Amino acid sequence: MNGPNGEQRTVLVVDDEDDVRTIAAQIVRMLDFWVIEANGAEAALKILRGPIKVDLLFTDITMPGLSGLELAHLAKQLRPDLKVLYTSAHFLGGADNPALQYGPLIAKPWMFAQLREVIDTLMETDKRAS
Repeated sequence: MNGPNGEQRTVLVVDDEDDVRTIAAQIVRMLDFWVIEANGAEAALKILRGPIKVDLLFTDITMPGLSGLELAHLAKQLRPDLKVLYTSAHFLGGADNPALQYGPLIAKPWMFAQLREVIDTLMETDKRAS
């Protein structure tokens, strides 16, 4: 998917489980995004501290070490305009959960159409700006 200036969008997919991360990355690639994969929050922060442009952080919430919620908090400090999409296989309360202040939550397992809809909605503000 291209941004408002025609550049390809980048999604950073973060999950500590290799199989889950690989599937998520494949689905996001099918949505026409450039994908970078990170095995956990520390690896993701290393990427976010670098020069690569990232439009969306798609992160599992439950990971060893830093959680996806902690990752999102630190990521937003580094990149305030970064969009965040959480995922989890565990019930984490309702949509009003204050821990999800940086982005929506999509429950695992997700389907292609569901993931496409959520990502499209997150990117909608940039489409309107073009």
